[in-house]
Amino acid sequence: MSKFNVYLDSESYWRELMEYFSAFDPKRIALSGGSSANILDKILELNGSDDRSFYQVDDRYVKRDNEDSNWKLIESKIERLKDRGIERLKGFDTSLEIKKCVQCYSEELELDEEGYLFDMTILGVGPDGHVASLFPLESRPDGVDQIVFESENGFVAQTQTDSFAVLDRMSLTYEAIEKSKHVLLLLWGENKKPILEMMEKGGDLPVHQILKMPQSHVWFWS
Repeated sequence: MSKFNVYLDSESYWRELMEYFSAFDPKRIALSGGSSANILDKILELNGSDDRSFYQVDDRYVKRDNEDSNWKLIESKIERLKDRGIERLKGFDTSLEIKKCVQCYSEELELDEEGYLFDMTILGVGPDGHVASLFPLESRPDGVDQIVFESENGFVAQTQTDSFAVLDRMSLTYEAIEKSKHVLLLLWGENKKPILEMMEKGGDLPVHQILKMPQSHVWFWS
């Protein structure tokens, strides 16, 4: 499997991506929000979806029913499981004070016997090179480090950015993402080409930290 997998049409992209997914048949899947969550529709069409558990990668510190909430987005897509009495989503309880929210979610994450938290983590990439809610230096508020608070086990953090509408975020850390058997970075569309080029050139942006992980692979079509 190549580090960068580039396709010229969406049909080939989704067919080969889902063949890759099915070959590993992940049961514990961590998902970011935004367009990367669109793969959920494809996953839920596959046999065995009732046995899968989904975990949040990151979210904004807003109420779960807020339109900007990743929880709301993911939960709406897996509602068909909930309708069958299957509770499969774990994530950030933003009704709690933010540091408690971070700590409580971190305590739900358990290493398996091989030392992994997840079978697969699925991420998007922002135009500034951020992944999850891990942001580049220039996105951080003046005088405030990106990592405001980190859970005791180092798997979850409160972060901040002044490049977007919601200042406070919660995110899996690089350490937690690295404890995934497979890491997918999903991009598509003409507007994502500059991001792909930035990734291929290398650097020290958050996405480059993910690309250093040998289990990470990029899937792009335009």
